[in-house]
Amino acid sequence: MSKIFYIDNHFKNITMNKHFHEEYTISLVYEGVHTFITEKGTLNARANSLQIINPFEYHSTQKSTWSHLNIMIPKAIFEQTAKNILQKEIDFSITLENIISDEVSISLFKDLYESLENENVNEILIDSNLINFVENLLEFHSLIKEENIKATNLNKDKIEKSLKYIEKNIYRQDLNLEDIASHINLSKYHFLREFKKKTGLTVNQFIQVKKVVKIRELQKQNLPLSHIAYECGFTDQSHMIKVFKKHVGYTPSKVKNSTTS
Repeated sequence: MSKIFYIDNHFKNITMNKHFHEEYTISLVYEGVHTFITEKGTLNARANSLQIINPFEYHSTQKSTWSHLNIMIPKAIFEQTAKNILQKEIDFSITLENIISDEVSISLFKDLYESLENENVNEILIDSNLINFVENLLEFHSLIKEENIKATNLNKDKIEKSLKYIEKNIYRQDLNLEDIASHINLSKYHFLREFKKKTGLTVNQFIQVKKVVKIRELQKQNLPLSHIAYECGFTDQSHMIKVFKKHVGYTPSKVKNSTTS
């Protein structure tokens, strides 16, 4: 996965001269109003909206006070995702809308930002959130429309092959989408979409459910939680407890107490 820059920014009475960025600069404004000027005219990014500056799009800021969460995504990620959506090389520049306010896009942005900010989150979740967010922007907020998307059917044999690969490598902390998808000769984009369609779960959800089952098995041996966390490939005990509680509704210690009392 390419390095993604992100930051929580606060500006007060700021004016900026005309400039550009090389990446897609995407911001969730959560306070105030950012008034900025592009070749399209003067735009106002208000609270609870996404502001997008496309690569090499000249823009300036009129005197504004606003706070925003900012993620800068390299062009290559958008270009590769667009290629996967259309299943062909693209020969045009991808331009996104400058202001987006639909709830789905904002929710996907928040998911991505939260996963980038959480040091305990694995690479698979970050990569999945990134692809889902970029795919959404391309399908609904660019010239690439939903009807242009090519369908790819992931057959039963490939699903079973991917599941076996995941289960064999599930406790590797460096397991990533590229590894799994390339194992069955698919792009990450198509693998994510078809895996969810066939199983009803995201790849990360599937891995977490399998790990929760393993935690329960190891608890029967009365092993310390720190040891179980290590055996199940978690970065630390607190992260394991958080994942377990999310899927089961209570902490592993409560399960242990109830089974040994």
